[in-house]
Amino acid sequence: MQPYYRTDQLKPGLRWGDMSTAGNYREHYVQLADGPVPVGVMIARELMDAGAAAAVCTDLTLGRIVLIAPDLVCVPLQGALGRVLEELFVANGNRWSGLPDAVGIFPDGRVAFREAKVANKDRLNKNQHDFARAARVLLGDRLDLAVVEWGREVASSGATTNMVVVNPVLPRRLKKRQLADGDRAREFLSLTPASTIRFFQEMFTTAERRNFQVKATYAGLKIHVLGRPAFLYCYPPAMYKRESSVLEVYLAHAHIKGTPLAAELQRRVSAISAVVQAGDFSWRVFVDNASVPSAWELFEIASEGMERQKAQE
Repeated sequence: MQPYYRTDQLKPGLRWGDMSTAGNYREHYVQLADGPVPVGVMIARELMDAGAAAAVCTDLTLGRIVLIAPDLVCVPLQGALGRVLEELFVANGNRWSGLPDAVGIFPDGRVAFREAKVANKDRLNKNQHDFARAARVLLGDRLDLAVVEWGREVASSGATTNMVVVNPVLPRRLKKRQLADGDRAREFLSLTPASTIRFFQEMFTTAERRNFQVKATYAGLKIHVLGRPAFLYCYPPAMYKRESSVLEVYLAHAHIKGTPLAAELQRRVSAISAVVQAGDFSWRVFVDNASVPSAWELFEIASEGMERQKAQE
């Protein structure tokens, strides 16, 4: 281990190697001919060699995110990579904890995360598993998430005992934890634009707290009272070929159509500013930043209707 370079003091434009090493802290670094380098920087360089459009090493000392480019210069949270990281921050509950050591974004949209672990020593912790789940929800098939083991001496390379190398061979992919049977909301969130993920998360959490069911349909999700007909639905953008996910009240089902409850829901929901009527029985909100208040109003009106259904049990 070597003296710790004060990464916590880095600001955009400053070089990592120029930071102070004063103090008693020690850290593992990759040893190169021209000096030590953070392992995350080495991985970022490998991602660039593999064709990434941008790649950085991440550091969360003192809870503040610091990004270090392959050339060891601190860079701001910006560009396509910065937007992905900001979206993940929200998807992870407004927390950076669990963020892997290096991240790269590729021209095809793939986002690579690499967590560095000392071979035969380090293990993934709960925060890292939580981050992995949030990343899968947000990025879906675009996610490329793996562990890179390092610290092994590679005899065939002729490396000396003082050389620490990154081992890019056979990275282990993080395992996806199985979701509870009733938690289908995560599948919907993986298709929802990042700007409205928090709205839908809060809505699903509130629905479950009120003892409503959140269940999958053939094309989306429904929120309803157990044993009662559903009338509140959520659909991903592809359902109506739009850029926004949709919150919809649909009143044509048997046991709903023509009832006093349906008439009241129609009257109240149709008065909401961002609601769009689609046919005789459907009212929709295409949820974006501007329409979130209207979408929440629709949800609350629907919730009152579901409470009435409960009272009829």
